[in-house]
Amino acid sequence: MWLLGVRSKIQISETSPDLIADSNIISAEEKRPTENFFKSFDSSSDFYLGQVVKVIGISAGMETECAGTLISSNYIITSNSCLEPIIGSGKKNNVGGDGEGYSPEELVVVNLPFLGIGNAFKVKKINFHENYSNYTMVNDILLLKLSISLDSLYINYPKIYDAVIEKDTPLKIDGYDMNSIDKDLLLPTRRTIINTTSASKNVCNRHLMDKKKSCIFVRNSKSICMNNRGGPVFNSETPRKLIGVISTWIPVNTHKSLNIAPSYTCAANGDVIFYTLLKPYVKWLSKKTKYQEDYFN
Repeated sequence: MWLLGVRSKIQISETSPDLIADSNIISAEEKRPTENFFKSFDSSSDFYLGQVVKVIGISAGMETECAGTLISSNYIITSNSCLEPIIGSGKKNNVGGDGEGYSPEELVVVNLPFLGIGNAFKVKKINFHENYSNYTMVNDILLLKLSISLDSLYINYPKIYDAVIEKDTPLKIDGYDMNSIDKDLLLPTRRTIINTTSASKNVCNRHLMDKKKSCIFVRNSKSICMNNRGGPVFNSETPRKLIGVISTWIPVNTHKSLNIAPSYTCAANGDVIFYTLLKPYVKWLSKKTKYQEDYFN
């Protein structure tokens, strides 16, 4: 059948038009065995990452998996650059390739792993940032509105960290243990929470001049992979405070001329990982969601 504007075996749920049975969605996560990272955290934990979701872009010839974070009962925040190969950048007639002729919303579904069900949900609306650049990664932020509301689940959604980010600010991100590489797939199999810190502004600016971004390093055999892009950066000392959204990474020997996404599967130890700071976007989020700015802080 045709669904989401693509040729697919995904079936619409008979009980809900907004629910999609995703037993045939083959994502980077399902292609290999892995510990159930998403269900391993008690909702009462200070660093519960149950709000981390899978955002899956699907076209006839391509599939892209990203991460995202629930910030309300029906809004998810992620990165534009991760989904751009599927949905474009929001410019008119920007959806190309096998997705041409379809709206971006028809090409994206969201899976909520913490629910423990094998289904994905449709996206009602995608809010692109008007000044996003796929060359410099400026304004690499994307807001998805689900076709359903999760009000009945009473989720404690994270708020945006509004303090200044300093060097050595303790952070937590969703990533992988690189010691768990599958010899056949050459991909890690074990998800983990990575404890890291923010790098200095001088280090970040050496690679990418963007005041709305900061950067971190990953070491000790812990790193991120392609499907972690768009995922959250949390403050370690302030529970449920969301600092940013992972954008991209570059090797340590790359010069300042960064261009679009990494072309390899996982970041190597010591690579510079950039994330979009969310504090400068509170007004933008308020405008797009119609929530008061105070909601996000």
